[in-house]
Amino acid sequence: LAVNNISFELKGGEILALLGPNGAGKTTTIKMLLGLVTPSSGQACVHGYDTAVTWQRQRAIPYMGAVLEGARNIYWRLSPMANLYYFGTLRGVPKRELQQRIDFWLNRLGLSDVAHKEVRFFSRGMQQKVAIAAALLHEPDLLLLDEPTLGLDIQAAKLMETIIIELAEKGKAILLTTHTITLAERLASQLLVLNHGQ
Repeated sequence: LAVNNISFELKGGEILALLGPNGAGKTTTIKMLLGLVTPSSGQACVHGYDTAVTWQRQRAIPYMGAVLEGARNIYWRLSPMANLYYFGTLRGVPKRELQQRIDFWLNRLGLSDVAHKEVRFFSRGMQQKVAIAAALLHEPDLLLLDEPTLGLDIQAAKLMETIIIELAEKGKAILLTTHTITLAERLASQLLVLNHGQ
């Protein structure tokens, strides 16, 4: 079993760190919450909706924003601006608010100067910033971050940590995975240690 009988609760304003080595079940847990992996038993509930059940997952999705580890979060051949227009529209951000939200996140993440360049030419850290902006445009209540600082330089990682803390202070619930105990200690209000899915 990838994840075996784990149980936790996360409330608004809390940061929960799933801590453990590679292969511990951290990413699988996030994917179950997102409905990308269906659990063979148990429930993964967001806002009271069980994401293992198709119609309930559709109700839960607007409450979530996610950045998965790797480069699957954004379209490489689009610019940050085009990516954010696409994802903002897809996630139902009102048209009258979309440009304002895009401008805010491009500025906050230091992407304004490269807003019209293709993402495929960006460093990993710059791509991660675009992915974070895309995940936050619809102002989700729950943010799921899989190894949010992996591959970032020191400055970008520090900015990411600052934004995570700011979002929690605004009442967002944040679930992040990491295998770095120092990151978990700096950010998390709760720690859940996973090893071999337990």
